[in-house]
Amino acid sequence: MLVLGLNRLRRVSGDFVEQEVSLSDFNTPLFIRISAQPPDAATPFIIDDIYLKVIHFLGTEYDHNATPTTFTLHENYPNPFNPVTTIRYELPIRAEVKLTIYNIMGQEVAVLVNGKRVAGEHKVIWNAGNLPSGIYFYCLKTPGKQITKKLVVLK
Repeated sequence: MLVLGLNRLRRVSGDFVEQEVSLSDFNTPLFIRISAQPPDAATPFIIDDIYLKVIHFLGTEYDHNATPTTFTLHENYPNPFNPVTTIRYELPIRAEVKLTIYNIMGQEVAVLVNGKRVAGEHKVIWNAGNLPSGIYFYCLKTPGKQITKKLVVLK
């Protein structure tokens, strides 16, 4: 029986070796030494040395439970749409909120939200099936902030 040693490794499964690296180690090359020791040998011998360095970081995990830090009104999706779209907004604190849809003439055509909402991420699905194609605006109003964005109904 030959015993393999893998230095600095956290988990070995099947043919894959996984190494957990914290963001503090992001710019530090990772050194892995693979060694073997036959049962009758006094010292192991080195099979291979591997140096790894992260050259492109793809992102971090998103904490869906985190409270937003700013009032945000996201672009609706899809846009243009026929006839249903999703509008997302974020509130850093509990606030009185009004989310209104206006036509190109500035006339109110729908009120999607009107009342107090808790801090966090919110999503509203709007069906514009009763409205003609055209450019509309959606406006998020809170006691200290107003944000307006454009959307397009395309039938």
